[in-house]
Amino acid sequence: MMDDADFRLLAHLFRDPFASYRELGQELALSGPAARNRLERLAESGVLRGFQVLPSAEVMGRTHVMWEYPEPRERPESSKVLTIEDVAWAVEWHDNSWTVHAFVRRPRERPPATLDALMGAPGRAAHPLAETDPGVADPDAVLSPLDWRLIAALATEPRATAVRLAQESGLSPKSVRARRAALVERGRLQVIPRVAYAASRGVILFDLLVMLSRPADEPSIRRMIPTGVLLRANRSPPSGFFFCRADSVHAISDLERRVAGLPGVSRVVSRFPKSREYAGDRIRAWVDAKNEEWAQARRPRPVPPATQG
Repeated sequence: MMDDADFRLLAHLFRDPFASYRELGQELALSGPAARNRLERLAESGVLRGFQVLPSAEVMGRTHVMWEYPEPRERPESSKVLTIEDVAWAVEWHDNSWTVHAFVRRPRERPPATLDALMGAPGRAAHPLAETDPGVADPDAVLSPLDWRLIAALATEPRATAVRLAQESGLSPKSVRARRAALVERGRLQVIPRVAYAASRGVILFDLLVMLSRPADEPSIRRMIPTGVLLRANRSPPSGFFFCRADSVHAISDLERRVAGLPGVSRVVSRFPKSREYAGDRIRAWVDAKNEEWAQARRPRPVPPATQG
């Protein structure tokens, strides 16, 4: 059975996926080994299924778009959806609807024909999801080759120690800690606990989407639900996406009503994921391609042979 302490451990991992077992335990007055044992039990029960390293679409020269399928043509396997071009992850909800997220090279309203053939027409046109104001150039969207080497090391071992990541990336442990923190703080990298909500017993795990009438800063959005975890704050469209828990459906309804009454909130929707799967191999290939781009840029260009005069 999952209890409040288990949820708080998962919440801590969403906020800081690199926290040590000792740091995870401190918040709950647990020892490091006790925190580790709890996480191991969550893994054994199928609730915690590892971690996904996800660079932002912007740093890969792409745009994050989303398609909603309230009534898909058929009930496909996640593995089939993830094979479709540019799909980064897909969510099947408890009501059998789907949300498909793609990182595309150019913004597009229509999904690929292969996705249409599988799911039917989406319930609404795609819209780009952006953490910054649309149309504003973002100099932070270009990462250095050292950043990409670190991201590649993290993709292999998301919760590896700074010393281990330093060995894999060729950086110093100090540089690893500083760069890793900066990437996360700037919204350029997420390391996401892969939580199977439906596998939880004893508590209800759910997502809460809070739509806003105007953009708000991330701390303001986070304060709307202090007991939840803000997974993503978008400037366009203005919204916040939370990981939450409740003991009953009644408690979820109470939370929805309270948040809906806050200033600036236009809509609140609770959703229950049946599955959330990532195209891990494709995401890793995008990371490897960025490292190869930098490697090619560093290679000396061949000097053309001198022509005979």
